[in-house]
Amino acid sequence: MKKYIVLVCLLLSLLLIYNQRFIQNPAIADSVRIQLDMEETINVPKSRLNSLTQLHASWWSEAELDGIEQASNLEVLFFEGNEVEDISYLTKLPHLKEIYLADNAISDISALADLELSKLDLSYNDLSDISSLGSVKFKGEDGGLDLSHNNISTLEKLSSAAFEDTFDYFYFSANNNELQVLDGIEALSGITELEAVNNHLRDISVVSQLNDLEYINISNNMVDSLAPLKAIHPETVIAANNNLEKLDGLNIFPNKAYYLDFKGNALTNIGDLEGITEGYINLDNTGITDLSPLMSLQQGEISFKGNIITDHLHQTIKDLTQRGIMIEHDWLPIRELEMKPLLNAEYN
Repeated sequence: MKKYIVLVCLLLSLLLIYNQRFIQNPAIADSVRIQLDMEETINVPKSRLNSLTQLHASWWSEAELDGIEQASNLEVLFFEGNEVEDISYLTKLPHLKEIYLADNAISDISALADLELSKLDLSYNDLSDISSLGSVKFKGEDGGLDLSHNNISTLEKLSSAAFEDTFDYFYFSANNNELQVLDGIEALSGITELEAVNNHLRDISVVSQLNDLEYINISNNMVDSLAPLKAIHPETVIAANNNLEKLDGLNIFPNKAYYLDFKGNALTNIGDLEGITEGYINLDNTGITDLSPLMSLQQGEISFKGNIITDHLHQTIKDLTQRGIMIEHDWLPIRELEMKPLLNAEYN
């Protein structure tokens, strides 16, 4: 009996030593093996985690973060597509700079509070409360914050986030959420690329404070004015399927290339595009009857599908086409207009 007890104690001791020395989380262990080019049969000592500054452990179907706290020098973490809910282990990793947690089941991000980050991807999760991001400090040269495909109804807590003026590029996305306004993003003053597609936006006035903005996509919302863009001059404006009647927020500069997409808006005129010389312009299904403001266009492409083409429009399209401007339009109305003189001559 005593021998049996001694044997059990010995086995338990060995198991305890094993658990203390080696990584038990299979997803993390396998990821470390792959990253360090280790054989599959080798147990991964926890000490190997200390040497890592990056860890790629995405798409294991189901995986947890337990054990990752041993990677005390980790700066970049990829842990996407693992159905993880608990990220509390990240509080033990103060050196993290880039975190990619897309496509999980995260609803609590309090573990991210007070971190200093350049990139954070929380897309495709179950977030509604992002208040912890109000204490995050964004710092770097190339950065981004992706909150798309969540249940977020307000960004106001972002207004207290720290944002250093060091970024050459910063991407922000809040696509597919429940936002009515973008208030709060003004704290991220260096945003160069902004996406807020498929929300309930009506007012984008806060965007006027984003002086570095070059690209904005607010398609599939209810925005009725682009006036906030007037002071910041983005070169790419995608505002398809909104409630725009005019484009009064655009300041067009000659000799500057633009990408503009306003399809699906009931526009009454496009006079604010006058002076544009180069770019792509999408006016599909807008009801526009006058393209003369685009006669300054020297090179580029216009998409004009789903609109009624009058004789006047037909002539403008011909003039632009002869200049080398590519115009996509419905061919049947054009064909009918071109055939009209022949038909009239035949009947006369």
